[in-house]
Amino acid sequence: MQRLLFLFLLIIPGFLYGQSITGVILDNEGNPVPYVKVYAINFTNLGAVSNENGEFFFGCDFGNYDLLFKCVGFEDQVVNVTVNTQTPTEINVLLVRKQNELMSVEVSEKKKNVGWEIVNNVINNKKNFCPAI
Repeated sequence: MQRLLFLFLLIIPGFLYGQSITGVILDNEGNPVPYVKVYAINFTNLGAVSNENGEFFFGCDFGNYDLLFKCVGFEDQVVNVTVNTQTPTEINVLLVRKQNELMSVEVSEKKKNVGWEIVNNVINNKKNFCPAI
């Protein structure tokens, strides 16, 4: 009886939680992108963050998911994934770098701090204001 219970406890969780989404996130040069946040849209607490090698993994139920990939310096991307097998559903995602350009640069001269000049002037001329006792 104990062996049957042990087998039951060993096999059933695999069927309940076997489905998952896994993959690798790369940039347009083929380099892995670390620390990308992966969100399942319209689901709370369902997602992951990619590791240093751009790999991510999270468990889920059977169904259709819209995954949002977000990372600083890259365009956000939404990928539709269908999970319909017990084996992990594998996807590879290509993120495109944002094109950041400065429109203009304004250079200005630092204004003098009049208050600081007055304080320095008083300190330098304190002998003139305070006669020796």
